[in-house]
Amino acid sequence: MQRKIFSALTIILSAMMFSITAAAQQKFSVYLNGRQEVPANNSTGSGTCFVTINATETQVAVECNYRSLSSSVVGAHIHENGPVGVNGPILFNFNYTGGVTGSIGPLTFATTPAQVADMRANKWYINIHTSNFTGGEIRGQVKRANASADYDGDGRTDLVVYRQSDLTFHTLGSLENDHTVMGPVGRGGDGIVNNMGDFDGDGKADRVAWNVDGNNVITWFILQSETNSIRTVDWGQFPPTGTDAFVPSDYDGDGKLDVAVYRRSNGVWYIIESSTG
Repeated sequence: MQRKIFSALTIILSAMMFSITAAAQQKFSVYLNGRQEVPANNSTGSGTCFVTINATETQVAVECNYRSLSSSVVGAHIHENGPVGVNGPILFNFNYTGGVTGSIGPLTFATTPAQVADMRANKWYINIHTSNFTGGEIRGQVKRANASADYDGDGRTDLVVYRQSDLTFHTLGSLENDHTVMGPVGRGGDGIVNNMGDFDGDGKADRVAWNVDGNNVITWFILQSETNSIRTVDWGQFPPTGTDAFVPSDYDGDGKLDVAVYRRSNGVWYIIESSTG
């Protein structure tokens, strides 16, 4: 497990160097299922993709994994001009056929500034077509990795509250306006991490509660949407040893949030990188 410690001065200098050199490659994530198809279907299949744009924004690289489709794959594409709920034309053809579970890529495609602008506006989606669903069995919007509180994977923030009385998360999804209840997560008296994103890399945000034990150590309870399992991490401190701020973010660029805290008493970031843990 890679655990990194940075002082405030290190962070400031790194930010200055980053801004001077160039924008690094940026990762976009995709969560695919039948609910996002237009019209929606009841497929139990699902998939995840990462779309990475290079520093000059002239090329994207695509990798996908999918599972449990109803029949063999007959085609897969990136579509443009297709925001949530709208079908759009094919932009990039993966030229792929395969079984009910498999992997696609890595593939690369040249891009124009206009195409990149559409991708950033959430107008791209990936569609995997099968012999049973020739119009598409699973679909997912291409969105910036770790969009805040996007629990259904459509690229839009969902409403969520944490009920401490029974340790449950109540979420109102933007895709189908549906109310879901998840839990129990954590221990009595928990709080929640507000800037919740994708800790497990499946293209959907994960719900996170926290608690402090008798030794003033913070325990993170991460409900991972990929496996519907709870990951616990002891990371950070509360008084009297020093109040830490929750600062999870993708510090290593792998498309997953890293567990991290900032200690106000000494100006240091403490980070667990997901890519090495």
